[in-house]
Amino acid sequence: MSDYKIDKSLEVGELKIEEIIDIEEIKPIMDEFYQNTKISAALMDLEGNILVSTYWQDICENYHRKHSETRKNCIQSDLNFSKGAESGSYVAYKCKNNLRDVAIPIHIEGEQIGIVFVGQFFYEDDEIDLVYFTNQAEKYGFDKGKYLQALKNVPKVNKLKLQSIINFYTKLAHLISTLGHKNVKLQRNLKAQNNVKQALRKSEENLAATLHSIGDGVIVTDKQGLITRMNPVAEQLTGWPMKQAKDKQLEIVFYVVDQAGEKILDPVKQVILNGEIVDLGNNYATLISRHGNRRQISESAAPIYNQEGEIMGVVIVFSDVTEQYKIREDLKKSEQLLQSTLDSLSAHICVLDEEGVIRIVNKSWMDFGRGNNAPLDLISPGVNYLEVCERAEGDGAEFAWEFLNGIYDVKKGELNYFELEYPCHSPTKNRWFIGRVTPHQGYFNNSSDTGIVIAHEDITARKQAEERIKYLSFHDSLTSLYNRAYLEEQIKKLDVEGQLPISLILADLNGLKLVNDSYGHECGDQLLLQTSKILTQSCRKDDIIARWGGDEFVILLTKTNKEDAEKICNRIKNLCITTKQEEIPVSITLGVSTKENSEEDIYNVLIAAEEEMYKNKLVESRSAKSNILKALLNTLGAKSFETEEHARRMQEMAYKIGVKIELTESELDRLVLLVSMHDIGKITIPEEILTKPENLTKNEWELVKKHPETGYWIARSTEEFSHIAEDILYHHEKWDGTGYPQGLEGEKIPLLARITAIVDSYDVMIYGRPYKEAVPPEQALREIKDNARTQFDPELVDIFMGVLEEDYGIFEVQ
Repeated sequence: MSDYKIDKSLEVGELKIEEIIDIEEIKPIMDEFYQNTKISAALMDLEGNILVSTYWQDICENYHRKHSETRKNCIQSDLNFSKGAESGSYVAYKCKNNLRDVAIPIHIEGEQIGIVFVGQFFYEDDEIDLVYFTNQAEKYGFDKGKYLQALKNVPKVNKLKLQSIINFYTKLAHLISTLGHKNVKLQRNLKAQNNVKQALRKSEENLAATLHSIGDGVIVTDKQGLITRMNPVAEQLTGWPMKQAKDKQLEIVFYVVDQAGEKILDPVKQVILNGEIVDLGNNYATLISRHGNRRQISESAAPIYNQEGEIMGVVIVFSDVTEQYKIREDLKKSEQLLQSTLDSLSAHICVLDEEGVIRIVNKSWMDFGRGNNAPLDLISPGVNYLEVCERAEGDGAEFAWEFLNGIYDVKKGELNYFELEYPCHSPTKNRWFIGRVTPHQGYFNNSSDTGIVIAHEDITARKQAEERIKYLSFHDSLTSLYNRAYLEEQIKKLDVEGQLPISLILADLNGLKLVNDSYGHECGDQLLLQTSKILTQSCRKDDIIARWGGDEFVILLTKTNKEDAEKICNRIKNLCITTKQEEIPVSITLGVSTKENSEEDIYNVLIAAEEEMYKNKLVESRSAKSNILKALLNTLGAKSFETEEHARRMQEMAYKIGVKIELTESELDRLVLLVSMHDIGKITIPEEILTKPENLTKNEWELVKKHPETGYWIARSTEEFSHIAEDILYHHEKWDGTGYPQGLEGEKIPLLARITAIVDSYDVMIYGRPYKEAVPPEQALREIKDNARTQFDPELVDIFMGVLEEDYGIFEVQ
């Protein structure tokens, strides 16, 4: 830039700036520009006196420039930083009061005569030193609250926008330099009038150039809203050339609607009415151009005052923010999608910013908090989650601190991921959760700082399943005693010299198979439970009791000699005497062995206990099974008509028949035993069926017909009864092959079964049943004879009739 050359008959360095230029003519230009930028500016002489100023920031006007020391700071900063600056340049600096300013020197003929001051702002990315300003307030006696509020009101400026402002004031400084002062021109030479006119014309051109160089659209109107000036950006955005737009109403050229499509009130009318700036910078205003194009704009309108302070027009400044609007809308949609996604998850999720403040939470997070009466000031957005963890106290504090350390490790990059399982029990329920920590970067402030995503998930069901699996892996599912796998682990662990002597008791439940076959496995399971109860009651707290196999149990006794182990065996035997399951006596055979020295193999000790148990079982098992059989027969008699008297009568008649056909003694014994046990299979049939007076249903009859097979398996399960198992199976077969269960005929039916069928039928007929009345012996005999060759063996029927005649005096009715 070249300085304006004036007549050198008057030395410029001897003049003051206010003697060279018309200050009042500069003020409207600066005021008009301030209304569009909101950045304070002033014209100052070289002594720091303010000649022209726009609106001063409160912090400067009421604080920094009122106190003598801070005012001195301001003036020294403004003058010192601009000294030596070349014409057309500027100096950006931080003043001694820590605000940002720009000083643009004004030169005429190489002499600096003043300063254009632009300042009292911060950059958008400045970090404000609150400690400095707080100390400043205390040092100079400012009201700290009001002073910091004034600091808060200091504008923050985008650097690109600031450059446009500096360019304008640089041009303005140049304009001032070139204008000179009318009085100087008059004092020097009347010829200077032409130079002044040229300078004014140049000033107008420069002002227009300045407005045109601004990146925002600018429209100037008069008080009636008629357009007087537009810059090229405004022409482009509205689609109206200045020549066509001039003197048109603003609302014709500048047609703006809100988000709902409704026309926005005329900003000129609002400014004229209120005399204040109207700011519509919310990005929801849409400018519709002459050609129908739509753009999102940010706009403001400000009044233009004349020298008398009257509003003479309005300046509208607006920016095309369409791209920013689209970005913001896309971001909003993205955030909505993120929130919807998070809300669909059952995990309790929150997102922390780089400072640890909760910024996003999902529905599960809030629902869980409310459901557990958590204070909202501990779980809601805006709360510093890290501080909440630091302040944790009580039962869960250690887990909160461990989780906090995990968060810090992830934030510092020492871990890529962190998770922690922890208990979170309510007053009514034990619960377990897993907390997960994952990092995110720059989501909230586009920085490289690390934020955190936290997810808490209820894993109570999983933990319970794991505990159940762990329990089942070492416990018997029926008795809840330890299982064989656990016992073997404990044997390995405890088979050390320090635990000697070690005793092992092997316990075998007698008659389990017989009970299962007779009463069913449910009853057998109850018998096993009774056994486990007896063993538990008989042993000490630290003794290890395990179910070794189906009916076998092992007891591991550390630091226990054989004498003490025998005492435990005696307690077990005594409890068995007084314990029954559905009238079935509990019988347990025991074997015990003791390891006295460390060289002895513990499994040889177990084998020795097993051998002793089997030795004892040879003595005890037969007695136990007899007791079970007796209980079975008593039970059958109690719920049916298979009484002891019925069995005795049948045995007497069957024995006489056996003698007649010359059975051996062993066969006679077998026959007597068969008669007493022939209907043992009925033990599994419900009592209401056995005693039903009406005819049985088809299903009931099919159930009754299964009792020979059931009796067969009961007899087979015991050594002392297995030899009559087949006789029991076939005692309902008929001579003609129409019986059950296999439909055998004739002599294919075992002899003893044929005898049993005859005496059983006869006794039932003469003593009756709920479903059949008793008949006289003679009539019963006739019935037997009539069914010879169909139901009964005819030869055995003849022998039976002879027995009745000879021994009972009963004859066939003719």
